[in-house]
Amino acid sequence: MTELGNVAKGLALGGLASLGVALTGLGSKSITSADEFEKSIIKYEVLLNSQEEAAQRAKEMQQLAAKTPFRLDELIRGDTFLQGFGIRSEDTLLTIADAAAISGSDFAELSRIMGQLSQSNSLDNIYQLAERGIVTFNELKEAGIEFAKDGSIINSTSETYTKVLAIIDKKFQGGSERISKTFGGQFSTLLDNINIKLAEFAKDSGLLDAATEFVGSLNSLFDDLNIKQIIEDIR
Repeated sequence: MTELGNVAKGLALGGLASLGVALTGLGSKSITSADEFEKSIIKYEVLLNSQEEAAQRAKEMQQLAAKTPFRLDELIRGDTFLQGFGIRSEDTLLTIADAAAISGSDFAELSRIMGQLSQSNSLDNIYQLAERGIVTFNELKEAGIEFAKDGSIINSTSETYTKVLAIIDKKFQGGSERISKTFGGQFSTLLDNINIKLAEFAKDSGLLDAATEFVGSLNSLFDDLNIKQIIEDIR
């Protein structure tokens, strides 16, 4: 074989090796994505006490991740906070998502703060929102929120929460969609869509089940492994 032929053969083998590594990586990623989605369903099953509702909610979060600049795990954590505080609704979810997208805040963290605000009139929650550029004290006063001389909020907790949510809704409406149209937003959406398709592939192809069974077999093998006996056999 000529030197040129050897070079061509080497390149071909190298290409096949790279392709093999890439396919292995995709397989691994698809299993990880599918596993994360299954875990989210289990989490919702406990939270909602319904397998059907859990599967539907997890699917909704997956679809929301595909069209917003947020990761699936971030959305699920935030959604869990809202559910736990008893203020979860589609409108509330989207309002907080819009505010988080424009302000650059973590969706889950902002959901937690809003949840706390719905249950407590603590000024600390207002400070946290103001620090993130979500609301200003002028906006709060214009909305009818009153402060005592010591700085505490005079309005009831429910009234304060309702007025703050209204401010956020008006101020940031459509924020997720606007950010999603930027390069960063489009790239984030692309990654989420890839993860969704990889998860579907791993689930529908049986790859996830096969990987789970294989790992289970390995665990059983190591559980039955008698190290002392092996050492004695070697001696």
